[in-house]
Amino acid sequence: MALDLAGSLNIGNTISNTVGGIFNSSDTISPQLPSNVTDVLHTITANDGILGAVAIGVGFYFLILGFKLYKPTMFLMGFVAGAIAGYSALMHFRPAGGYPSDSNVIMYGSGALGLMTGSLLLCIIKLGIAIIGGVGGLFLSLFILGLRDFGVIEYGTGRTIFICACVLVGIISAFFLEKHVVIVATSFVGGYGICFGIDCFAKVGFRTASEAFLSSGNSSSLVEFQTNPKVIALCVSILVLTLGGVLIQYRINGGRKRHGD
Repeated sequence: MALDLAGSLNIGNTISNTVGGIFNSSDTISPQLPSNVTDVLHTITANDGILGAVAIGVGFYFLILGFKLYKPTMFLMGFVAGAIAGYSALMHFRPAGGYPSDSNVIMYGSGALGLMTGSLLLCIIKLGIAIIGGVGGLFLSLFILGLRDFGVIEYGTGRTIFICACVLVGIISAFFLEKHVVIVATSFVGGYGICFGIDCFAKVGFRTASEAFLSSGNSSSLVEFQTNPKVIALCVSILVLTLGGVLIQYRINGGRKRHGD
C-alpha cells in the first residue's frame, strides 16, 4: 500500500508540474513568425546580394532618369513587371516542398520573364506607357498593404482585388496624364526599389511584406510578416525618396511634355 501511495503521489506531482509549466507566467500565447521568416532575417545569400544590388541600381535610375531616358525606362519597367508576374506565378504554383533548387528557380525564372517582357515593350510604345502606370499602381498597393501587421487587408482575395484596382487606376491615369504619371510612378518605384534592395542586406522585414502579398494565392507559399520601427523607417524613406525624385525629374524635364520627346 505504501508503494502504491508513493507511486500515485509521484504521478500527481508530474501532472501538476506539466500543467504548471504550460500556464506558467502567462495565459496568452503570442503569435510567432514562421521559421522560414526567422531564417531569412538572419541569412544573406548570394541571390540576396544580386537582387539587392539590382534593385538599388534600377531604383536610382528610375528616381533620376525615369522620364528623361525613354527606351531604357520602357525596358526596365517591362523587366520589373515581367519579373513580378513571373514571381507571383511561380509562387502560386509552387509545390508544398518547393521546387528543385527552389531559390534559383524562383529568382532566375522571374528574371527571365522580366527580360522577355522588357524586350517586348521596346516594340510597343503605348503598351509601355500603360505598364509604367500599372507598375506604379502595383507598388503603391504594396506600400499601402504593408503599413500594418500581416497586411492592411489580411486575406488573399481582398488583397488581389485591391492590387488589381490600383494597377487599373495607374494604367488609365497614364493615358490622360502621361508626363505626371510617368514622373511620379518612376520616382515611387525607384524609391521602393532602393529600400527593397537595402532590405535584401539589412533583413528588417520590409522585403518580406512584398513577398507576402505577391505569393498569397498559395497557402504553402504564404509568408506572414510583422511591422516594426525599422520597417516603418524604410516606408518613410520611400516617401522622402519619391519626393526628391519628383522634384529632380520635374527640374530636368521642365520643357518636355511627353515621355520620349
